[in-house]
Amino acid sequence: GKTISFLQKSFHGGTDVEPAIQYAVKLMSEEDYQKADLLVISDFFMKDIQNELFKQIEALKAKKNQFYALTIGGGFLETDVHRVFDHEWLYNPAAANLKLLTGVAEEIL
Repeated sequence: GKTISFLQKSFHGGTDVEPAIQYAVKLMSEEDYQKADLLVISDFFMKDIQNELFKQIEALKAKKNQFYALTIGGGFLETDVHRVFDHEWLYNPAAANLKLLTGVAEEIL
Protein backbone atom coordinates (compact mmCIF):
# COMPACT_ATOMS: atom_id res chain seq x y z
CA GLY A 1 0.00 0.00 0.00
CA LYS A 2 0.93 3.62 0.50
CA THR A 3 3.18 2.89 3.46
CA ILE A 4 5.30 0.37 1.53
CA SER A 5 5.51 2.79 -1.40
CA PHE A 6 6.75 5.54 0.92
CA LEU A 7 9.30 3.25 2.57
CA GLN A 8 10.74 2.33 -0.83
CA LYS A 9 11.67 5.95 -1.56
CA SER A 10 15.28 7.02 -1.13
CA PHE A 11 16.06 10.35 0.53
CA HIS A 12 19.89 10.22 0.88
CA GLY A 13 19.71 12.67 3.78
CA GLY A 14 22.18 11.47 6.37
CA THR A 15 20.14 13.44 8.90
CA ASP A 16 21.25 13.40 12.52
CA VAL A 17 18.20 12.04 14.32
CA GLU A 18 19.51 12.86 17.82
CA PRO A 19 17.92 16.36 18.00
CA ALA A 20 14.54 14.83 17.13
CA ILE A 21 14.96 12.21 19.85
CA GLN A 22 15.99 14.94 22.32
CA TYR A 23 12.84 16.91 21.49
CA ALA A 24 10.66 13.82 21.85
CA VAL A 25 12.26 12.99 25.21
CA LYS A 26 11.53 16.54 26.38
CA LEU A 27 7.88 16.18 25.36
CA MET A 28 7.61 12.72 26.92
CA SER A 29 8.73 14.23 30.22
CA GLU A 30 5.66 16.48 30.26
CA GLU A 31 2.35 15.45 31.79
CA ASP A 32 0.46 15.26 28.47
CA TYR A 33 2.89 12.65 27.12
CA GLN A 34 3.34 10.36 30.10
CA LYS A 35 3.53 6.73 28.96
CA ALA A 36 3.72 7.87 25.32
CA ASP A 37 5.56 5.80 22.72
CA LEU A 38 8.16 7.03 20.24
CA LEU A 39 8.71 5.54 16.79
CA VAL A 40 11.87 6.67 14.98
CA ILE A 41 12.09 5.92 11.25
CA SER A 42 15.59 6.40 9.85
CA ASP A 43 18.49 4.73 8.08
CA PHE A 44 20.37 5.30 11.37
CA PHE A 45 23.61 6.27 9.69
CA MET A 46 24.54 8.45 12.61
CA LYS A 47 26.94 8.89 15.48
CA ASP A 48 26.34 7.40 18.91
CA ILE A 49 23.80 9.11 21.15
CA GLN A 50 25.18 11.08 24.11
CA ASN A 51 25.15 9.38 27.51
CA GLU A 52 23.00 12.12 29.05
CA LEU A 53 20.26 11.39 26.51
CA PHE A 54 20.53 7.65 27.28
CA LYS A 55 19.99 8.42 30.96
CA GLN A 56 16.89 10.48 30.17
CA ILE A 57 15.51 7.69 27.97
CA GLU A 58 16.13 5.06 30.66
CA ALA A 59 14.26 7.24 33.18
CA LEU A 60 11.31 7.49 30.77
CA LYS A 61 11.34 3.72 30.17
CA ALA A 62 11.05 3.23 33.92
CA LYS A 63 7.86 5.33 33.71
CA LYS A 64 6.41 3.04 30.97
CA ASN A 65 7.37 5.10 27.90
CA GLN A 66 8.42 2.85 25.02
CA PHE A 67 10.85 3.47 22.17
CA TYR A 68 10.63 1.80 18.74
CA ALA A 69 12.89 1.96 15.68
CA LEU A 70 12.18 1.25 12.04
CA THR A 71 15.47 1.09 10.17
CA ILE A 72 15.21 1.71 6.44
CA GLY A 73 18.06 0.10 4.55
CA GLY A 74 20.12 -3.01 4.38
CA GLY A 75 21.61 -3.42 7.81
CA PHE A 76 21.34 -3.58 11.57
CA LEU A 77 22.02 -0.42 13.57
CA GLU A 78 25.81 -0.30 13.78
CA THR A 79 26.13 2.22 16.61
CA ASP A 80 25.07 1.86 20.21
CA VAL A 81 21.92 3.83 19.36
CA HIS A 82 20.08 0.49 19.18
CA ARG A 83 20.26 0.34 22.99
CA VAL A 84 17.62 3.08 23.06
CA PHE A 85 14.87 0.99 21.52
CA ASP A 86 12.57 -1.60 23.07
CA HIS A 87 11.76 -3.08 19.65
CA GLU A 88 13.45 -2.64 16.28
CA TRP A 89 12.35 -3.46 12.76
CA LEU A 90 14.49 -3.50 9.65
CA TYR A 91 12.89 -2.68 6.31
CA ASN A 92 14.92 -3.50 3.20
CA PRO A 93 13.41 -1.60 0.23
CA ALA A 94 15.33 -3.66 -2.33
CA ALA A 95 13.81 -6.91 -1.10
CA ALA A 96 10.55 -5.30 0.12
CA ASN A 97 10.72 -7.24 3.38
CA LEU A 98 10.36 -6.27 7.01
CA LYS A 99 12.21 -8.04 9.83
CA LEU A 100 11.68 -7.80 13.55
CA LEU A 101 15.04 -7.60 15.27
CA THR A 102 15.07 -9.14 18.72
CA GLY A 103 18.53 -10.65 19.02
CA VAL A 104 17.94 -13.00 16.10
CA ALA A 105 16.15 -11.52 13.10
CA GLU A 106 12.70 -12.97 12.50
CA GLU A 107 11.00 -12.29 9.18
CA ILE A 108 7.44 -11.02 9.60
CA LEU A 109 6.48 -9.74 6.16
